[in-house]
Amino acid sequence: MKGLILQKNSTESKMAALPSYGLANDAIDPNFNFRRALKDIDDDLTSSDIASLKFLCRDFIPAFKLENAKGSLDVFRQLENKGLLGSNNLMFLTELLYRIQRADLLRKLAWHPDQVSREIERGRAQLNPFRVMLLEVSEELTSRDFDDMKFMAAAYISRNKLESVDNFLSLAIALEQGMKLTSDNVHVLHELLQTQERPDLKDIIQNYEASISSRGRNSKGSPDDGFPPPPMDKTPQHGPPVPEPFQPPQLRPDNQEANLVAMTQNMMGPAQQGYQQMMQQAGRVPGSQVQQTARVAGQQPPEQPQEPPAGLGPAPADLQATIQRELELRLQEERARQREEMPCYRMDRNPRGLAVIVNNLQFFHDPRLPNSRQRLENREGTNVDRDNLIFIFNKLGFEVETRENITHNQLIDLFNQVRYADHSNFDCFAACILSHGSQGQVYGSDSVPVSIRDLAEEIKSTKCPSLGGKPKLFFIQACQGRDEQPGISDIRVDAGQAPGLEGFQETIPNEADFLLSYSTIPGYVSYRSKTQGSWFITKLVETLDNMGDRHDLLSILIKVNEEVGKAIARKGGGEFKQSPAPVATLRKKIFFSFLRDTRKPQVVPRASTVNTAV
Repeated sequence: MKGLILQKNSTESKMAALPSYGLANDAIDPNFNFRRALKDIDDDLTSSDIASLKFLCRDFIPAFKLENAKGSLDVFRQLENKGLLGSNNLMFLTELLYRIQRADLLRKLAWHPDQVSREIERGRAQLNPFRVMLLEVSEELTSRDFDDMKFMAAAYISRNKLESVDNFLSLAIALEQGMKLTSDNVHVLHELLQTQERPDLKDIIQNYEASISSRGRNSKGSPDDGFPPPPMDKTPQHGPPVPEPFQPPQLRPDNQEANLVAMTQNMMGPAQQGYQQMMQQAGRVPGSQVQQTARVAGQQPPEQPQEPPAGLGPAPADLQATIQRELELRLQEERARQREEMPCYRMDRNPRGLAVIVNNLQFFHDPRLPNSRQRLENREGTNVDRDNLIFIFNKLGFEVETRENITHNQLIDLFNQVRYADHSNFDCFAACILSHGSQGQVYGSDSVPVSIRDLAEEIKSTKCPSLGGKPKLFFIQACQGRDEQPGISDIRVDAGQAPGLEGFQETIPNEADFLLSYSTIPGYVSYRSKTQGSWFITKLVETLDNMGDRHDLLSILIKVNEEVGKAIARKGGGEFKQSPAPVATLRKKIFFSFLRDTRKPQVVPRASTVNTAV
């Protein structure tokens, strides 16, 4: 007896009707083969695959039955009950497997991906294009993309419901349930993607919007639409439920002004339309505005109430601005909720604290000092970093003080002054040191190294009680490893020229509430452009400027790591990269609760300028 073989129907049967490649065997009951194939498919499906299957079937199987389905076999039984799956009716299942990118399982049904693709192109697709689009977006999202979208979705979904959302498909379902996302209105997806640079995802959504607009122009539907058109009569149908096709606004060739109004209303999301209707019904949209809209649309203006209902505020001059303000308010509430759930340092005083910027540009050798290094080159480009740091720390609400070209003794004296200063009315302290460096050290302008840990020890709570329990932030733009020979280039390194550097010593003070953000990891150099400033400070300033009031400081520094990691230095035929190294003993998160309006310096380096080749 021949073994179990899955065979396609003949070419003649394919041409006779809607293609349905059945399973046949000349020795075993075809129905047995069919069920055996389903069981084999079930064995190979992952939990993620099953979740995708359930999502694609939401238009055909009731939600509560999908939720109670323990695996794919339960889903298959429901599809059989709906008449969508059988030994001679495999199109629906093959399309499901094709959409979830499990082409390997199609072989168990004796199908090939090219066959499924051809049937879809012929208009035989049965799945809702809306769900197919959402699944495509889901498959392209990274975990970080999803986290950002979930954060933005707090403007549309209640806190209780959002807590149960653990992936994009469940987020889409929650948006559907709240009528924020529908098959003919996916504007909310664009809003959720506003903060992300993912043009590929936006293309998927825009292609779907173009397809539903195309179907909307064919009001009677077409077999080539991919998803079956609604029935022409009111006879009960036993097939799968079909969503109403998208209908574009009715345009009038003789009235361009009316067309503009209709298109504008069509572009508004459900929340905006509902708000506008509420305002019109309550009489809070100016009468002239309502009458003008009705006039250009060729309609009778609605009757205006004599007195507007009490309790409503003044009519918004700009509806879009009103909606935007409401969205920002809800985002602020969500950020406040997150800050309540995680312990955070107090960060609401103005000024927020003292920020000291040490900018060592020029270096000299002092022969009277035995540990004064020779031939430390001047740090051209550091003034760009200084100006950018002044800008960003002013914006973050700090009192900023700068020190230029100070020796090692002056650097120590500076931190002594900070130690004895009164920080009682401040929330934190920040220090930025721009200089040459070696492992665990920075250099004074006299080329003498100073231990970073010794500087940090000066402002511990035992020595500076007014900073007790408050975050102390250090940003170090200096090398932490051996020097590299500079080439004729725009790129320089911030390393001391000392041979035989000692092993890297511990630089974190043995106390809580410190953050030391190094421009590079121990043992490696830190790159700086003579005209554009250093890679690290460039991206630190950019990221704080863009995200300083939206994310906690450690998360921002992780973003800085990512951005600096994109830069490449080419030297001596090789390529070199840099990775910053934030280390912390913080006990709480740091959220900057406000930003000042501050003018940017003339030149703030952009991402493209830090990749200058050596």
